[in-house]
Amino acid sequence: MSLPVMIVGGGIAGLTVAHAMQSADIEFVLVEARDRLGGRILSAGNGGLPSEDGFDLGPSWIWPEMQPVLCSLAERLGIRLFAQNDEGDIVLERSASIAPQRFPTFQREPRSMRIKGGTASLIAALRGRIAAEHVRLGMRVTGLTRPDGSVSVTLEGPDGAAETMEAAIVVLAMPPRLIDRSITFEPPIDPALPRRWQRCSASSA
Repeated sequence: MSLPVMIVGGGIAGLTVAHAMQSADIEFVLVEARDRLGGRILSAGNGGLPSEDGFDLGPSWIWPEMQPVLCSLAERLGIRLFAQNDEGDIVLERSASIAPQRFPTFQREPRSMRIKGGTASLIAALRGRIAAEHVRLGMRVTGLTRPDGSVSVTLEGPDGAAETMEAAIVVLAMPPRLIDRSITFEPPIDPALPRRWQRCSASSA
């Protein structure tokens, strides 16, 4: 059986697509190579483990003037933003062997915003709106083949076992450079496309 949509990548881009598919009542599956959702977004608690209310280890700030789509998403999900405190000094601890250092802060324009509960609360809110049966973790996509109208997707599970699924549309919600390194295409794609991927910012998705 061929699924209408397969989403590859469980970061904020892939989860936003999955949320849109579920809202539109379109059948889909989201596959993610890691054993967790969120991609580069990760908030950790005091013990260093992932937490929905912890310290941001990845993206931490939002600038409403520059990222209106992200702010709109947070608003739709009922997530509250608050202004980054810019009063007082900044205390920076570079490592456990170096004493913390104190620096004067300064106001920035436009002012940055933080997300209540940490950036991972965005991921938690999206995950909570997506039915669990639509998500498969620990599944790495290694190849895409288009023999006819559908796309044959080769996946590798945590134990290294290969699996094949069919989808009418495959959405690659991944950094372009990672696509180039990890997925083979049959028939081969235009060589100019991977060259453009290599010129993309490492943070592009």
